[in-house]
Amino acid sequence: MMNIIDAGIVEKKACQIMQALQLSKVFEDLNITLTCSIGAFIVDRYTPYLEAFERADLALYCSKYQGKNQCRIDCSPNKKLYQ
Repeated sequence: MMNIIDAGIVEKKACQIMQALQLSKVFEDLNITLTCSIGAFIVDRYTPYLEAFERADLALYCSKYQGKNQCRIDCSPNKKLYQ
């Protein structure tokens, strides 16, 4: 997603993706439900690519730590996700 500055929009899209996976019929015959965890980082134009990638990756690990089918949006350039 490009040019997004509102974490609420990103979180809403993440929830739509998670719900779509849960409702998918890919493995219906096997009675398997798909879930996913999502991590995202809201960047500004001054954020280096590697830092943005690392922050999004850390947000993903935080969402996995919270449990299955979670999302974590990091939108603060100075905020530490792990306290």
